[in-house]
Amino acid sequence: MPTCAPPSALGCLSLAGGSYSWMGCYQSTPLVGAVQLTGSFGSATQCIAGCSNAGAGYVYASIAGGSCYCGDSSSTPTSTPNSPSTCNLLCSGDNTLCGGYDGSSIYSEVYQYIAGGSSACPAIATSTSSSTLSTSTTTSSSATAPTGTMNGQFESGGLAPWTTNFLNEVAIIKAPVPGFPSVTPFAPSSYVLQASLVGGETFSVQQTVPVCSLVNYAPKISYQLAVDPSAGKKGPLTCTYQFCELISGTCGRVATMRAGKWGSNTPQWFTKATQTTAIVQVNFRCPIPAVVYLGQLMMNPFQHG
Repeated sequence: MPTCAPPSALGCLSLAGGSYSWMGCYQSTPLVGAVQLTGSFGSATQCIAGCSNAGAGYVYASIAGGSCYCGDSSSTPTSTPNSPSTCNLLCSGDNTLCGGYDGSSIYSEVYQYIAGGSSACPAIATSTSSSTLSTSTTTSSSATAPTGTMNGQFESGGLAPWTTNFLNEVAIIKAPVPGFPSVTPFAPSSYVLQASLVGGETFSVQQTVPVCSLVNYAPKISYQLAVDPSAGKKGPLTCTYQFCELISGTCGRVATMRAGKWGSNTPQWFTKATQTTAIVQVNFRCPIPAVVYLGQLMMNPFQHG
C-alpha cells in the first residue's frame, strides 16, 4: 500500500558527532564548486549519508531528483531559498521531497552540517559509526502523494518500469541526440525514450504506479517528433499523442506533436475512492513511419481533489 500522507522535506538528519539541517529549497544547484556523487539517490537521507561518508569534509549536501551534490565550507549557497512549495518532486525511495521542477527550472533541497549538532537537530550522543542515522521531517509542501513514483525521466538508462508490446521499436538513448539538438535531456536524467512508429499504428508504453484515493493527479508529459512528417509531402500530416489512465478510464486530449521543440501536456484525472494503483499509458500515432521522443512523465503536481 502506498503512503498517502503529505510529503515533506527531510528536516534533520543526526549523525554521531554532528547533524545535517535543512536550509531550504533552492533554484538549480546553488553550491559553489560542488561535487556530484555517482549513481542515483532515492532520498535526501541517502544523499547526506553519501556526502558524510565520502571523507572529504563536506559540510553541504544537495539533492535534485536523483542527483546528489556535496560541497565543502567554501560552497555556501549562492542564492536565497525559494518558496518551499517550489520543491514538489517526491523522492523515489521514501515519502520525502527531493527538489522540484516547474517546467523550466530545477530546484534542490539543500542541507548544512553542524558539528556537534544543534538544539533542534542534536547529534547522536554515542560512539556509533556515522552510518547510524536519526531523521526528522519538516513540511514544505501541501501536496499529497504515494511513495514509489514512476521512472518518469528514464534516469536508469533503461525502459523499466515501463512496459510495451513494441520492444523492437523502442530504445532509451542518451541526449542530446546527435543530429537533433532540440532533443535535450530533462535533469537529473540524461536519457529519453525514442520510439520508431509504424505508419497507421498506435504505439504505447505503460506502467502501474501506486496512487492515493480521491486525489486529483495532473502529470506533466513532454514529447516531440524527430522530423516533420509533412516535409516533402502533399498536404499536412499529423502525428498525435495521448495520455490515458486505464483503471479510471480517463484519457487526456489528443495533442498534435511537432518537430524541433518539446511539447507538453498536463492531463488530469481523479482517483476512485478505493483506488490504490493506476495504469498510466502514453500513446503515439502517425499516418506514416516516424520517430518520436518522450522526454519525461512526472506525476507532479499532486493536489487534493
